Amino acid sequence: CLICSAVIFYLSKSNWVAVWTSLVLILLAITPNAFSLSLAQYRPDLAWLSFVLMYLAVLLLIPYVFAFPDGRFAPSWVKVLLLILAGWELLRLSWDYFIVNNPRSYSDIDQCLPLIIVALLAIPVQVYKHRRSSAVQKQQTKWVAFGMILLLVFFAIDFIPSPLTITPNAGINYIIRTAIHSAMH
Repeated sequence: CLICSAVIFYLSKSNWVAVWTSLVLILLAITPNAFSLSLAQYRPDLAWLSFVLMYLAVLLLIPYVFAFPDGRFAPSWVKVLLLILAGWELLRLSWDYFIVNNPRSYSDIDQCLPLIIVALLAIPVQVYKHRRSSAVQKQQTKWVAFGMILLLVFFAIDFIPSPLTITPNAGINYIIRTAIHSAMH
């Protein structure tokens, strides 16, 4: 993600959608992983940093999916939906990080349901935009869709239990978190 981000930024500094793409790729590389969760869990004094990065990732990624490839939000009701989602995510992440003090609860399905619904709404919006795009924009959309599918596959793999762990619901992130924890102590 970081290499792709650097290439996109270097080649298209004057295009604000390309800069947005670079920011989204950087945040995807550093936030929703075991490192950011371990940072909040094992260094509570730095939980705010993990919170800010996670909130920025959600705040930039979801609108990005609705605005790609031309930078316009279509249909117009998407802006209101995204404002509501931004408020929900701010409350949800604040609750997880600072009240409950459990940043791992971001993966609870009941708390992520609004985020999942909005993400699923992005599919018909992208189909709508794809039909009205130029050939270059259609190719860009195909590459972004391919990247999003890979991202979903890796998130799904993360929730598959690992044969190396004793806990049945612990995935690959559990192994990484355990390694980070043992390295810090």
